[in-house]
Amino acid sequence: MGKGIAKKEVDFSSLIENARCKNELKILEAAIKYHGITGDIKDEDIAAKYEHVRHYGVGIYTLRYQGKLLFRRFRQDMEGIKFRYESPIFNNVTE
Repeated sequence: MGKGIAKKEVDFSSLIENARCKNELKILEAAIKYHGITGDIKDEDIAAKYEHVRHYGVGIYTLRYQGKLLFRRFRQDMEGIKFRYESPIFNNVTE
């Protein structure tokens, strides 16, 4: 780039969102295996909501299947780029 030429602004939000979704899908699949869930997964049995978690003032995004915890997603930064996950597959769940 030459001097005095402004850098073009680049939006990486869709790239970050796609990477997060792929990561969560892998966690979801591993958690389903961990709980021994087999057969067809019914959409109506999946609950995605913000739940109260001890020591946190805001609701934490939580995904459950038939009441069994699959994972929780905690934001690690103000921009919403970094996340930390809790799941039985990681053996780090705080109920």
